[in-house]
Amino acid sequence: MPIEAFEASITREFMAFFDKLGLDANESDENDFGDGGVTRALKHINDWCKGKKLNFIIALDEAQYLRFSGSVKYDMLLAWSMDNLANIIFVLSGSEVGTLKDFLDYENVDAPLYGRFRNDIYLKRFNKEESKGYLEKGFEEFGRKLGNNEVNDVVEKLGGTVGWLSYYGYYRCVKKFDHNKALEKLFEEGYALTKDELGKLIRNSSKRYLLILKAIASGSNKWSDIKPYVIAKSGKAIKDPQLNNLLQNLVKFGIIEKDMLRKEYKIEDPLILHTVKKMSL
Repeated sequence: MPIEAFEASITREFMAFFDKLGLDANESDENDFGDGGVTRALKHINDWCKGKKLNFIIALDEAQYLRFSGSVKYDMLLAWSMDNLANIIFVLSGSEVGTLKDFLDYENVDAPLYGRFRNDIYLKRFNKEESKGYLEKGFEEFGRKLGNNEVNDVVEKLGGTVGWLSYYGYYRCVKKFDHNKALEKLFEEGYALTKDELGKLIRNSSKRYLLILKAIASGSNKWSDIKPYVIAKSGKAIKDPQLNNLLQNLVKFGIIEKDMLRKEYKIEDPLILHTVKKMSL
């Protein structure tokens, strides 16, 4: 994210903050942000919040992509904010836990965020009972009820990924689709979203990444099966360290998981599995 876009976003959201609180926007003229850049804008927000004994929360979704911001060092900006702006709280979320952790690098003594207080929350996939409970509770809030067959079908096809379960609920309760239409639409749009996301993640070595994913999707999910699959399909040799590095990256991206006991790789997300099977080399 360009720093100018980040500054514009927080300025806009801060001004909207007044409406949400029912305050007079004249209390904080947008011109007060001045031309001092993002640090001045953040300081202005913090000073105002301090005077009102309020906190301003800045939530950044898929924050791992901030590492692609070129010369902008968002980790340094976060560290400076945490040191100097007590009334601004940052919430960072991301679906690629390993990549986000690499970006923040908070265990490295030489990194800007080392030693800063944080609270880590890891949301794992729901098991079957949790998925059923999540769906039933969500439908209950809309005054709706799912049949047992529908609940079981959704859990079977979507697994425990909270985002996909939420999408299904949206199509049923907001868009008013029936069960089959909701699943059809979800897989249609989910494929487009997942394909685009995968394309961004594996672009540096897309053919080899995709061959590895197709191997796992086809059941060749042990290291000893993946290597010959990749070689046979590509017609090119691959060195062990290269294969290990690609597999580690896919785990870090959250695309695959490794069963340490069985020494097998799995694609747990059913939409990713669906997408990988449909994608062409």
